[in-house]
Amino acid sequence: MSPRRKILSLVSGVTLSSVVIYTSCILFPYIDRELSGPVTLNSEWLELTPKEPLKVQRDTQELTLFPDPPIKTVDGNQIPPADIEAELIDSKGEVHRSSPGLSETLTGNLQITSRSLGFKDLPRDITYKTVRIKSSAPYHVKKILWRCYNWSDARK
Repeated sequence: MSPRRKILSLVSGVTLSSVVIYTSCILFPYIDRELSGPVTLNSEWLELTPKEPLKVQRDTQELTLFPDPPIKTVDGNQIPPADIEAELIDSKGEVHRSSPGLSETLTGNLQITSRSLGFKDLPRDITYKTVRIKSSAPYHVKKILWRCYNWSDARK
């Protein structure tokens, strides 16, 4: 194969790979790993150890909880209130706390169907072996996910 053909093949391969990666991020913005099925959070730390350590992928990392049943709100305020905290323990034993605040997904009739706790500026070169999570009040969830996505792709 001539040098020109080799270069053309290489450029074509890189271009095709870029298009596939970009398209997959748009069509499938979330990389989800289920950490837990049904569980009730309370004031004691619940420790979850995934089969494979968690990794930072894309630009946003969150723990996403799906309350069971969805939480009814009055005027957009949760009844009863529950403060949820989460921590990641990395492969070096260091603890990374979730960012203050959380985001919620609401239905048209103001029911909370998911809550997400974000982790900012996590190191990309290490893995996370344990997740700890607790709630100030009993909080029933049907599942807990480790969710990674590009913020700009998920908000389109």
